[in-house]
Amino acid sequence: GACLLASSCSASGEQLPTLAETDGDLCLACVLGLALFENDAERHAEQIADFLAGLCTNLPTQPEQQACELILETFGAEVIVDLLQTYNPNYICGDSVFGFCSTCTLPFVDPYPGPVQARAMAQVVSALMKEHLVSRPERTMFRKAEGEVPASVLPYVDEDKDYFSPVDNLPRTALWRGRDCNDFTAEMHAGCMDDPDGLVDNNCNGIVGNNPATSNPYEYDWCEASDEEQDSRYSIVMFGDSAAAAFSIPVEWMYLEDLDTIVEVALQEFDHPDLSWSTGFDVKVGNDSMYMRQRGRNHCNHRDYQNLGVNGAQMDDFPGYQVMSMKQSQYRTLAFVAYIGNDVCKRDLADMTLPSEFREQLIAGLQQLNDASLPGTKVLTIGLVDGRVLWDVMSDRIHPLGCYYSDFYEFLTCTGANPCETWLTPNEATRNATSKRAAELTNEMKAVVGNATANGDYPNLELQFSEFAIEPIVNVMTAMGLDPADLIEPVDGFHPSIFAHRIIANLMEGFIEATQPTWLGDHNKYNVAIQNAFGDQGGY
Repeated sequence: GACLLASSCSASGEQLPTLAETDGDLCLACVLGLALFENDAERHAEQIADFLAGLCTNLPTQPEQQACELILETFGAEVIVDLLQTYNPNYICGDSVFGFCSTCTLPFVDPYPGPVQARAMAQVVSALMKEHLVSRPERTMFRKAEGEVPASVLPYVDEDKDYFSPVDNLPRTALWRGRDCNDFTAEMHAGCMDDPDGLVDNNCNGIVGNNPATSNPYEYDWCEASDEEQDSRYSIVMFGDSAAAAFSIPVEWMYLEDLDTIVEVALQEFDHPDLSWSTGFDVKVGNDSMYMRQRGRNHCNHRDYQNLGVNGAQMDDFPGYQVMSMKQSQYRTLAFVAYIGNDVCKRDLADMTLPSEFREQLIAGLQQLNDASLPGTKVLTIGLVDGRVLWDVMSDRIHPLGCYYSDFYEFLTCTGANPCETWLTPNEATRNATSKRAAELTNEMKAVVGNATANGDYPNLELQFSEFAIEPIVNVMTAMGLDPADLIEPVDGFHPSIFAHRIIANLMEGFIEATQPTWLGDHNKYNVAIQNAFGDQGGY
């Protein structure tokens, strides 16, 4: 018992506790076992994983065992080791991660398929939200040196260090930025100009070779020869948070279905940039993303996207590292800046970003973006959402686990996994004060854009401000005869749903066409020729 929380316990030569020695107490066994590894966790990652897996198998029911194994498989030994370097064993064994030492309760009204499985999966959801929306962003930012891009926001595989990757199944690779067609030269990736001889596809858009009718490169004839071809040619870039990256926990997991997707979903931090309203390209998106709309205007835009959204990001991350994580394009950029909630989503009202801070951070980020962009780059800045819609729409509805969302939000608060305690709370005064600050920050953004446009502060940027207007989105839903709750991710009850991303894409394009009709450009008359000659242009 002396080693329960002591940092002096050594893993070498120590005997792991057995359930018999702890009278079957999984909480005590977990804390005691991890305490033995605490001082030398990195060397014992495999042992830690095996030890926790053994505890999972000793849970009393199969649903609890499966849920425990899901947490372990999703986090992986490396993350558990990482947590041990920051938190003590009580934290990891408690409600925040594994739930062996559970103190938080969740009342169920209609648990499906049963209360045991529902309780187990509630622990899974809490653990995942804690890790990916609360703890991991804090650790990433804490470890970021001044003026340095965190490795966690760059491609896991990137031999030539050009910020683009030839694979799509590892963190921050081709689902986030267009697939690199040659990872051994930094002169070949989306956004590069092709060689004048047309023999090398430097920009990886699949258009390569020379046109026998003119002897010119296809890229020149069909993508660059006229203003009509060039005015819709853009690199699409998204700066933002988990909403920008399309965070989503699969609802099927609540019923222990589709668990074979655990690894691939966890590797992408539960984000789905390939389904987002800005850079989505998956077949499920259809044509409903800004990237796909712009590719539809001009097939020369193929693969030219960068989604730089990060779970937990807020406005100070825009100049802090997100602009630096953008690969500068040799084409004009169509950029979106959308940090829609984390500046006000805090544990307490006093922790929210001040309007003066928000203003300074936005100005700094726009200056960095101006310095990294070509003249004619377009930037749409998007204000904060009024998050009261979350409680108003969801609180009295039933979560897939079989509890009211109001109780689910309270459970997340208890476990330290609530991503927005200032909006996801029964306290109406707190929700109203949070929306008031969100409106103040949005007004600061609007003023910055207005003043910069009037004064010409950023010569390379053309700026436009947009509200993140919930009302038009709800109106679209109503006109379609759909439930507004479908706009919100069902498992976390917080993020825009993948369906909402489709509506947002349409509204954003419509807004740009109404306010900046020259921005998006004309359709490239050679699109059909490009498709006939190059098919899917190498896919994604």
